[in-house]
Amino acid sequence: INKNFHVKDSIKNSVYSIEHIFPRCMLNKKDYNDMHNTIRTLNNLNVNRSNYKYTDDLTHDKNWLKLDFDNYVNHKLKLFIPNQISRGFISRAILYMSMEYNYNPHKVIDKNVLLQWFFTYPPEKTEKHHNEVISKLQNKNNVFISNYNKKTKQLLKYLEEL
Repeated sequence: INKNFHVKDSIKNSVYSIEHIFPRCMLNKKDYNDMHNTIRTLNNLNVNRSNYKYTDDLTHDKNWLKLDFDNYVNHKLKLFIPNQISRGFISRAILYMSMEYNYNPHKVIDKNVLLQWFFTYPPEKTEKHHNEVISKLQNKNNVFISNYNKKTKQLLKYLEEL
């Protein structure tokens, strides 16, 4: 979400919602509330994203619909293209959920896209802060954020095995 986008308090609940990066319908109920998998977004984006697979390729079909903030959806193919600002965060949330809870990332994103986003869009200050706050609240750290610059052998091995 654009940092300059502000909404009156009286209508915030109708404008904002919590997006599950790894769709709730693919999670065990006990994993719904892991904050590493959630982000505040616009309700319209959340509704349009549904539980569609992430991609970054507009060329396969003519049914793409441009949404707010350079996001795209294709309801016919059930695909969603997030804006570039969100791609790194999305990749690290998916990797975290896959590693932490043994979910299959290929259900929500192709491996090549996942790895491209992970390496192309490094964590920014706000994402690192997000990770630190959540680590304190739920005692779980997203190592794909905190160890990003180290790219430890364990992380690289996990990425290779996907």
